[in-house]
Amino acid sequence: MALVEYSVKDVTVFIDGVEVEDIAELTITPKGEDNVTPVKDWSNRTIGWNVKDDTDAEGTIGLKAQSKTNQLLMDIVKAKRGVQVVVKSNNKEATGFSKMSIDDCHFSWPEFKPEAEEPTWSWKFIGTNFDIEY
Repeated sequence: MALVEYSVKDVTVFIDGVEVEDIAELTITPKGEDNVTPVKDWSNRTIGWNVKDDTDAEGTIGLKAQSKTNQLLMDIVKAKRGVQVVVKSNNKEATGFSKMSIDDCHFSWPEFKPEAEEPTWSWKFIGTNFDIEY
């Protein structure tokens, strides 16, 4: 998948069905680099390929410190509960997709970035069943 860059204003993000407010940054990376591995014979010559159907993805959602969604994510982390993350495109020409979804996402405790301009909470997550609709 090619790297796509666009403004967070071009998307709407939902966590567990709740719209996320005050997004500062968003990164989603499908985990695919080890999905194809060579199969070697006794002489270490490649004789085939092992292809896994891996649908895991990871990401980071940066929220402004005043965002009400920080409390929702704090509750999700405390409960150790898997949730669905959905990213809907508001501008398909800019993003190149209409919707992305990742199921059973588990968030970790946030990193707080007290930058001078605008403090943010950086929430990392990992999930499965990554799906993208174009």
